[in-house]
Amino acid sequence: MTATAPQAGFPRTRPKDRKRQIVLHARDLFVERGFPGVSMSSIADRVGISAGALYRHFPSKAELLQGVFADSFSYLSDPIAADDFEAFVDTAVQRVGPHPYVGELWARESRYLPKRSQEELRGAIRAWTHAFIPPLASHRPALDAGQAELLAWAFQSALACLAGGELCVERESRRSSVRDAIVRLAAAKLEPTGAPRVPPSRGVLPASRRERVLLAAVAQFGERGFREVSMADIGAEAGVTGPNLYGYFESKAHLLQAVYERGVHAAWLALDRALSTASSPEEAIEHLVASHLELPAVWTRVRGDLVAHVHDAEAVRTAQREYVAEWVVLLRELDPALEPGEARLRVAIALATISDLTSTPRLAQAESFAANVAILATAVLKGGSS
Repeated sequence: MTATAPQAGFPRTRPKDRKRQIVLHARDLFVERGFPGVSMSSIADRVGISAGALYRHFPSKAELLQGVFADSFSYLSDPIAADDFEAFVDTAVQRVGPHPYVGELWARESRYLPKRSQEELRGAIRAWTHAFIPPLASHRPALDAGQAELLAWAFQSALACLAGGELCVERESRRSSVRDAIVRLAAAKLEPTGAPRVPPSRGVLPASRRERVLLAAVAQFGERGFREVSMADIGAEAGVTGPNLYGYFESKAHLLQAVYERGVHAAWLALDRALSTASSPEEAIEHLVASHLELPAVWTRVRGDLVAHVHDAEAVRTAQREYVAEWVVLLRELDPALEPGEARLRVAIALATISDLTSTPRLAQAESFAANVAILATAVLKGGSS
């Protein structure tokens, strides 16, 4: 069918929300492929407009990225007025709910913003997080300052699980579950924060060149992502020259796959040990959380979003799903009425809480940090069964 040309005197109409459509489609593409892997033409194709029309709204991909962040994090500029803690939480869930992928955008794509924009966004997130502390302090006045701050950041990990990912949980059900998880976090009986710990030294590097390359890759991929790191960068940190480096790993994708495989193997060894020392599903969950807490500082620093770049992505995803499935089985043994989707969401929130908190050095310096993170993750997992 041939399109009918607009009649003379009647200009072609454009949707009033065209600019927002562009922002939303660009956001989805950035999450799917990463900022470097998305072109302006691919965004135009996704929206269904010409590249020229796209450039009329956004002169560059960098400006479009800033538009995506301004839209996705717009809730940060709207203070919550409620003084009652649970009313504050209800409002926070309502505010964050319509903004999917905030966790993914902040963790993966914020590095491509100008430095000033990064600092402004970091400050806005910090202010939003700290706004939870006054109502929380009224709700639980006995909390010390470190406990209150740790809880406030744990709430953000739960809120970031409101959208995105592979979780098959309906939107309203997910909001209810996240809200309940935050309330459970807030009720957790934490250890006193205690004095700051002296950060451990780096220690002695292994003699094996291959192992040094793996450790360097964990650090580089974890801090800078996949596209921004070269094999030369990794080799320089490991003290291994180019020809020798490629003798160990055929390509950067193969090296990233080796990093993931090592992380998955470490997680499974910890899981097997945790299950072998438990006498009940409840005790197994506690042991499993404790074992997982030993991992983030080493092999779980590389976030799951990099899996798409490995040599055999499906094999890695399958291994990760099987690992999470073990947690889900334990939860459903503890509470047979728990739906699989709800169980997966609890696991996602618990693992995000562990990962996010252990990746924040200032929080991790507290003497009671590991014990309190374990308490928080366990509170999320057990739910009403604790």
